[in-house]
Amino acid sequence: MFLFLAILLVACGSSEAKLDLDPDEEAVVIYVVDHGRHAGIIIPVNDKTLNTLPSNLGLSGTQYFEIGWGDLTYYTGKSQTLGASARAVLWPTNSVLHIVRLNRHPEEFFSGLEIKSIEIASEGFERLLNRINDSFELNDENEIIRIASGLYGNSDFYASNESYYFPRTSNFWIAELLTEAGYPVSPIRAITSSGLMNQIE
Repeated sequence: MFLFLAILLVACGSSEAKLDLDPDEEAVVIYVVDHGRHAGIIIPVNDKTLNTLPSNLGLSGTQYFEIGWGDLTYYTGKSQTLGASARAVLWPTNSVLHIVRLNRHPEEFFSGLEIKSIEIASEGFERLLNRINDSFELNDENEIIRIASGLYGNSDFYASNESYYFPRTSNFWIAELLTEAGYPVSPIRAITSSGLMNQIE
């Protein structure tokens, strides 16, 4: 029943309008990288980034950061068994954010992987950062919660306040972020990373 309702909710969700670039403003360039099973968004680190996201995220002095999202147990590698995968799909589970700090251009850091660039408006960039900021779970001291070291490079996992369930996969979540940034894609067609990447021009 939960699965049916989740799919129905997604299918009936409203779509956002694309935010057009103002001819007088400089576009913000973000990137989407395909890791195979999941995709990530790569975001430039500037004053707006540092002023919006948690100060103890360790972004100061970096050029970009990549963010991904997924089931806590499976994504962090605590358990990647069939049972863990099934639990993440069949009912809501706790989730984490994966933050990778980059001091090289994304196309160089992720050479060999499919990567696409997207130009978004300044308003869309602000909305994207606010959406990411809202996903962090906070402790009693109002601080983000580090869970474990990340998968590669200078990276860490942090607790998210969102629930993971099918069809709201990691790639679905990335599609939600892109739509919030003013680049509408269909989350239901982005359950897989290839479904997401195929929607990006």
